[in-house]
Amino acid sequence: MIYPEQLAISEQGLTHAKKETLLTRFFENMSEKKQLFLGYQTNQDVQFSSSLLPFLTLNLLNLGDGFEDGSYEINAKQFERAVIDYYARLWGFSTSFPPRSYWGHTTAMGSTEGNLYALWNARDYLNGYAVEGHHQAVQTKNKPVVIYSEATHYSVKKSCQILGLSTFNDAGPYLGDCPINQGNWQQALATKESGAVKEEDLYRIAAFFLERDYPIILILNHGTTFSGGSDAINRIINHLKPILGNNSEFDRRYWIHVDGALSANFSPYLKDDPFAISQDPYEFRHPDVMSICSSPYKWIGAPWACGIFLMREKFKVGSPHRPSYIAGRDSTVSGSRQGIYALYLWERLSTLGTQGLKKIAIRNEHNANYLHQQLTRLAQFQPNLIVMPKPNGSNIVRFSTPNDKINRQFSLAQDDVEVKGKNQRMSHVVVLSHVTQHMLDRLLDELSTPYAFQKPKSIQHPLTANYFGFFK
Repeated sequence: MIYPEQLAISEQGLTHAKKETLLTRFFENMSEKKQLFLGYQTNQDVQFSSSLLPFLTLNLLNLGDGFEDGSYEINAKQFERAVIDYYARLWGFSTSFPPRSYWGHTTAMGSTEGNLYALWNARDYLNGYAVEGHHQAVQTKNKPVVIYSEATHYSVKKSCQILGLSTFNDAGPYLGDCPINQGNWQQALATKESGAVKEEDLYRIAAFFLERDYPIILILNHGTTFSGGSDAINRIINHLKPILGNNSEFDRRYWIHVDGALSANFSPYLKDDPFAISQDPYEFRHPDVMSICSSPYKWIGAPWACGIFLMREKFKVGSPHRPSYIAGRDSTVSGSRQGIYALYLWERLSTLGTQGLKKIAIRNEHNANYLHQQLTRLAQFQPNLIVMPKPNGSNIVRFSTPNDKINRQFSLAQDDVEVKGKNQRMSHVVVLSHVTQHMLDRLLDELSTPYAFQKPKSIQHPLTANYFGFFK
């Protein structure tokens, strides 16, 4: 354990020996936690190529727009563009002919920044600002309203507050009776057991605002934070299309954004052809999706958080602000982004290639299915263990929260999930590259003990002794 006073920065500083001792102890502690790290969406299998080490002696700064060179010469924008181009092809944003029809950038954060940018651009687009496809601003009748489900990442609510955007909960009470939730506007847009939005409720809420000439910003999820479940994006958009209509220069009716924080990185690789877009209800690559973001560091592993944001360029709000200081557009939230992020992503993606990425996705899917099957088997012996169905294509497995010792031991995240009409506290495992079958067996072995799900004094149904240690 490292005590705060040992880390205090003094006037004289710390000796090299003391610093080395503290850092060694800290690294050993983190490495120990990594051995059983199962509960969060961050891949701890970080492979930092030695070929990138020299670049850590530079401040590679991608300043301003990644598609403009600008005047800051020590940058990695060409690598950023290569990464964005790859994701544009993977997510169906690129066309087989020039010119480029998409715009995007690597983010300084994960998908939180991507969600913020999407909402920022959506707000200004629907408020009539000039955009790349239409260079004149237009008058709009009403302010946009944001619609999202209760499983949507908490960063969306925060971004709405930052940007002064009204959610359907905020705007609805001024316009009439709520068409869902027994008329209660303050209730969230409910989800199914998988974490996918209840579609009929979504349709009714969307219709309510569109019929009153309020443009909507619709946030859809491809891989929710806790369940890994996905909204049926293809089916939802096709169903809504008759009332959404078409966006035009003078009639801006909607913005559709997909938060694909984790799943958008790997779900295409679970198909025979990762680049082939299907008509599956849960296909997230729909031509009416106007923006999308993800956090590739969560899936392929990285020593820092970073993300990908991509959108249809013709809907991008113009960036008239061109500081002479950077000789280009100041068109991102953070203004400047570390070029080493783009360089790292390019190195990992180009090393693995499409086939390597496909192997990782399939291996993780296999391990997630293994854990779910073994937990289901264990539930026959553990009276207090509930195992939730695993959404198709999800690498997340949910089950009843065990005791605090096990939660801490495996760094398990928790949340309340409605099961048969009652809220149940659940934990989950996120299966990523660092998660081995041995780690999963360690967890299963702990969960098979008599007191795994309740305090010893309250045990009423002791387990069969022969089952203990089964997974060793």
